Amino acid sequence: YLDSQFPGWSKNQNIGRRKRIKFLAYLFVLYPSHLKFLRRRLDQQIARRRINRRKKSKTEALQNYGYEVLSNINKTLNAHSIDHFVDFGTLLGFVREGAFLSHDLDLDIGLFADENRKEKISEIMKNEGYSLWRTYRYKNKIVEQSYIAHRDKGSIKFDFNYYETIENKSKTYLFYQDPCIQYPDEGMRS
Repeated sequence: YLDSQFPGWSKNQNIGRRKRIKFLAYLFVLYPSHLKFLRRRLDQQIARRRINRRKKSKTEALQNYGYEVLSNINKTLNAHSIDHFVDFGTLLGFVREGAFLSHDLDLDIGLFADENRKEKISEIMKNEGYSLWRTYRYKNKIVEQSYIAHRDKGSIKFDFNYYETIENKSKTYLFYQDPCIQYPDEGMRS
């Protein structure tokens, strides 16, 4: 319902919208196969909006509770004499901005540990109240573990990236999965 008596309103203002609706109706009548395309496009837009909302809540949780969680992790790992350091986006934010990156979603922590120590770290984190979310394996070795720190108004994910040193060179493995793509589960996660 548009009030045509509203100051500044003219009948021509809504012509663009009417033309689009007419065009879509024409398209549906002549080309019903395009309905699938338009539906798929709409589903993709809805999925992107959902992902963006989740990202926003994750960045807000990191900005609000990130230092607290990082401090607790630091105290826990120090108490068990586990060498660790901030890594990737967390390190970049501290160096470049002196804070967490405004668009960062999680904490990244690098560690040097053998397989037995990794299992112990997992136990320690569980005892501290953190939930193991994913374990990434490569050639039967744990190379990354992701945990969730639950807080009052949101959760913070943090990743332990395990480094190995071979011939005075350290390396770690990175995994990325596009949230819009459905991947087969082939043993990368456990």
